[in-house]
Amino acid sequence: MKRSLIATAVLLLFVASSCTSPDENKIFANYAPSAPEYKRELIRIFLTDGTKNFQFNFKELVNFNSQTYMKLNITGAGTNAEALVAVTNWTKLEDIQRTKGLGYAGAELKNLQLDIAKSEAEPILSYRTLDRIID
Repeated sequence: MKRSLIATAVLLLFVASSCTSPDENKIFANYAPSAPEYKRELIRIFLTDGTKNFQFNFKELVNFNSQTYMKLNITGAGTNAEALVAVTNWTKLEDIQRTKGLGYAGAELKNLQLDIAKSEAEPILSYRTLDRIID
């Protein structure tokens, strides 16, 4: 009887925890954040839900083809994703630029605003501004 109660309790905890985790997006699962398909899906979600429903956390700075990007973790509205955001305007990001991102991993970028540009090959997310960095 005792084993049955413990097994039932463990099963209920497992089911309850699985219900609170967001559904995994198949595009995010099958493509890298740098892939055009991944970027298009992320932009589609932003255009549908807006960016106010998401939390953006800084991960690191990376360089590709002479361009600096912020790698961000994005959560909210049932989405867990990663984004590469091009940075050419360093306003309000001066300390991240100065330290090359060191010491800022996990910091929240509060009210991050992005621009969406479409090149022939793929869409590009670019940093516009933010309210503040919460470290």
